[in-house]
Amino acid sequence: MNTIKTILLYIYCLPFRQLGGLVLAGTIISLLLYCATRKRKWQRPALLVISTAYILMVVCATLMGRGEPSASHGVSLLPFASYIRFAQGQTEMLRESVMNIVFFYPLGLLLGAANLGKRRWRSAVLAVFLLSAAIELCQWCFNLGYAEVDDVMHNTLGGGLGVLVIYITEMFVGFGKFNHKHPR
Repeated sequence: MNTIKTILLYIYCLPFRQLGGLVLAGTIISLLLYCATRKRKWQRPALLVISTAYILMVVCATLMGRGEPSASHGVSLLPFASYIRFAQGQTEMLRESVMNIVFFYPLGLLLGAANLGKRRWRSAVLAVFLLSAAIELCQWCFNLGYAEVDDVMHNTLGGGLGVLVIYITEMFVGFGKFNHKHPR
């Protein structure tokens, strides 16, 4: 648990340029592995196992890694509240928003690669949304932090971007998974 927290804290503190490079490198490596293993029977089960491990890491980092109940217990149902606070001078809100997107982006890549097919990409985005909403609800119910609609929006955006990258890769590489031609 401490190793996960240390790695996440390191990533959280990276300058945006280095964070972007890390995300780009991870994306390229993920897409290369995805394309190289696409026809393998074990690819989908492997992706689902890795997705499950990533989800457990997310849950550990967002719920179990909090320690004592939070003094800032509450809920914010106002969409884009983080942007309002950023505009009011709370500059850390930008980093928190970006990190919520980045934190769920790999999950979108994994679920997208495991789940994509004609219209099944929606289920990957829905899974990210439901996970994020469940985490925020648990943070509020168990006094583990401040539950925010913005976190759900940013997490879902990150997961959706990951799914979109897989979708676009499928279209450009021409695997035919997304050819919507119906047999006549």
